[in-house]
Amino acid sequence: MKSAKTNQTLRDNINSKRKEFRLKITDLAKKSGVSDKTLRKILDGTTQNPTITNISKLATALDTTTSELMGEKQLISQQDKNLISQFERLNETGKEAVIDLIGKCIVMQSEKPMVERQLPLFEQSVSTGLGNYLDSSNYGYVSVPIEEVPEEKGFVLQVIGDSMEPLLFDKDYIYI
Repeated sequence: MKSAKTNQTLRDNINSKRKEFRLKITDLAKKSGVSDKTLRKILDGTTQNPTITNISKLATALDTTTSELMGEKQLISQQDKNLISQFERLNETGKEAVIDLIGKCIVMQSEKPMVERQLPLFEQSVSTGLGNYLDSSNYGYVSVPIEEVPEEKGFVLQVIGDSMEPLLFDKDYIYI
């Protein structure tokens, strides 16, 4: 159960934000989706324990967070407040997608970062038989995971075609 002080703070903050946006009570009711009657009961103190759903709808309509509207002291940055506000505007599907993405980012962040090595990639085909001489001016660079390439290897050739299958496949790298 919320205290009388919390309810008064909530009412004051709703009214303050409403006036900041120059909204009449009826305008805020329409914008938030909270009925006019319910909003008036919250504002006059008749409703002592408004639902979190209604508080959230009002916070979204007033471009703030539920915590801020309820007067809870928070030590968070403006950027975090903006993120919370944007999150609260999402429908359930959007919120689930964001939560899933955050989980994936946390997992990715906790994984060991892949260290890569830049090696010259000669841009000509690799073939069996007579072969070709490498043209030292015709190359680019490729990033390869460092654990895949022995340290003594100095450049890369790329297989083009399937003539060397099953030993080597099209687009395989050969480290020389």
